[in-house]
Amino acid sequence: MNAAQLRWFHQLDPEMTAATITTAQQQYLDAFAALYEAADALNAGDPMSYARSREIHLACLLGHTVADSYSGADAYEEDGTPVEYKSTIGSSISATYNGISVQPTWEDQEAYLIDHKIGAYPRHYYARYEGAQVAEVWVMDSDTVLSLLLPKAQRQYATKRNGKAKDPRIGVTLSASEIRQHGRRLV
Repeated sequence: MNAAQLRWFHQLDPEMTAATITTAQQQYLDAFAALYEAADALNAGDPMSYARSREIHLACLLGHTVADSYSGADAYEEDGTPVEYKSTIGSSISATYNGISVQPTWEDQEAYLIDHKIGAYPRHYYARYEGAQVAEVWVMDSDTVLSLLLPKAQRQYATKRNGKAKDPRIGVTLSASEIRQHGRRLV
């Protein structure tokens, strides 16, 4: 434990000494600090924001450059192509697109999804994690993703648009069978 950490702990508990910190706690503290240092060096922002740590991890594994913004593309392929990442810690691969803003008409909604949201990223990568390890990674092109998600979004649109839903935003999911049938497994 460094002096700054020890001073901080003393504010919480004056009896705290370096000897009272377990090895596992110290490993976690060091790893936590190291994640922030590495994210800073990658210009990746806060690694603990939502699933940002998995986006950074996946970008490193795939040889992509992590995006320096929290909105828009999650990362960029070697040639600069923007891509979308979805990850899960579930027992089966799946991908959820949550928080999709509802537009005034279905035609506007469809154009938004095609031009600014889902279709804006030519490839979508889906990862399933088991702890710190990637268990599987799949990739699917945006045209296929759109063909699967647009009908689901359209079914939700009227309810979301008329304000009768608890959450007014659209949320759609690709199932394991859809990812396996239409995607290409990388890992």
